[in-house]
Amino acid sequence: PAPVETDLTPEEQINVRIYQDANRAVVNITTRSVQQDDMFMMAMPREGSGSGAVLDKQGHIVTNYHVVEGADSVQVTFSDGTMSLADVVGQDEDSDLAVIKIDPEGYSLVPVRLGNMDEIYVGMRVAAIGNPFGLQGTLTSGIVSALGRSIPAPTNSGNYSIPDSIQTDAAINPGN
Repeated sequence: PAPVETDLTPEEQINVRIYQDANRAVVNITTRSVQQDDMFMMAMPREGSGSGAVLDKQGHIVTNYHVVEGADSVQVTFSDGTMSLADVVGQDEDSDLAVIKIDPEGYSLVPVRLGNMDEIYVGMRVAAIGNPFGLQGTLTSGIVSALGRSIPAPTNSGNYSIPDSIQTDAAINPGN
C-alpha cells in the first residue's frame, strides 16, 4: 500500500508523485528469437528483456535497439499487467534506439511526458524509471551532472558516439 503523503518528507512526496505519474508510461519488453548454434548445429531459442516508454496513444513505444535486435517476436507488458505483441517499426543500431508499435485498440496508453533539452540544467533533479526483467518498476534518482556528453556506443559496424547526452549520477539499473 502507498504511504500516506503526510508521513513523507517533501522530497519523498516529489519522488512518489514522479513515480506514480511516469511509471504508467514505462513498459517491459520481452523478445524471443531462434539462433543457429554452430557448435551443435541446431537452432537454440534466445530470450531478451528490457524497458521501454509509450510515446503516443497510437501505440508507438521507444526502447533500445539491442533489446529488439534479431527478435522474431516482441511482447510488451504494461504497468497494469496487460500484454500485447508488437512490431519493430524503426531502429538505429548506432544510437541504440528502436521504436516498436502495438495495435492500441483496447489499451489505455499513457504516453511519457517528453522534456525539452533547452530547459535542462546541471544540478536539476532527475529520475530513472524502468521495468527490467518483468519485475515491478524501479525508480532511482539523482541530479543532472553534466550536459552535452558524448557516450561511446560500440556497434557491429564500428564505434559510434551518441552526442549531446545528459550525464546523471542516478544509478541506472540493468535493463532500464
